[in-house]
Amino acid sequence: MEKGVLIKGFQRAFAIAALGAVLFAPACARDSAGLRAVGSWALLYTGDDPAHFARLANFDLAVVDPDAFPKISDLKTHDVVTLAYLSVGEAESYRAYWPRIQGADWIVRENPNWKENFLVDVRAPQWRALLLDEIIPPILAKGFDGLLLDTLDTAPELEESDPVHYAGARAAMIELVRAIKTRYPKAYIVPNNGLALLEEMAPHIDGLMVEDLTHGYNFETKTYEPVPADLTREKLGALRRARALQEFPVFLVDYAKPGDTAAIARTRRVAQENNLVPYVTTVELDRVSGQFGRTTDE
Repeated sequence: MEKGVLIKGFQRAFAIAALGAVLFAPACARDSAGLRAVGSWALLYTGDDPAHFARLANFDLAVVDPDAFPKISDLKTHDVVTLAYLSVGEAESYRAYWPRIQGADWIVRENPNWKENFLVDVRAPQWRALLLDEIIPPILAKGFDGLLLDTLDTAPELEESDPVHYAGARAAMIELVRAIKTRYPKAYIVPNNGLALLEEMAPHIDGLMVEDLTHGYNFETKTYEPVPADLTREKLGALRRARALQEFPVFLVDYAKPGDTAAIARTRRVAQENNLVPYVTTVELDRVSGQFGRTTDE
């Protein structure tokens, strides 16, 4: 789940960037066209039940938190493309890097919907350098095929809230995505949402994850509910415009109560009509729904 409003240096010399791309290229790097062959996918960010992680072997693509699930060798033996979750618009206080940046003036505020997640001014060179030089390399060294970039919307939302103070935040996020792809060209780069940035990001990404297209979670009422039709149309319009410029696969995740057959059917229908790869889960992202796998087990 995208953690609300979004976080988390410009590149070093060219030689260092090139060396990093070689040393930390994904172990099973593939041509970006490989993501277009994905017909099933799932996400798992937390959870103590090993059965849910085992279910990921029944999908073409799995997105997992690299700290919660660092060992992905079992998935690789089942030819599962693996993406590591990475928040780039928010810093997380439960990560190993947090003590080094706590209290920095470029950490904006805590996300009220996701405790321990702090909005970041992505223009800060310290944050960019931390991501590019220290956070991403060990993730890819674990064998992940790429990165799922979360919380991109922080930058345009901060700039919109205070155009003077956060001037250039939107452009800085686009540049960060470009820099990540340039530094690690063999890694799949898949942003989550960021629809306001999509047309400019499109040349630098390999796919896109979209949330809450037809059904989502309301943090104020703490209930799952249908997404208003006009918002669905708005999101689909943004996708069509960007894909007209450059075609890329889109992975849809909607959020619903387990067993909500009406929500699942709606997600499947909209996905089929718009050439999206669907998945439905709960907002906690701590379970895997087998009914969306290569073979159905629920």
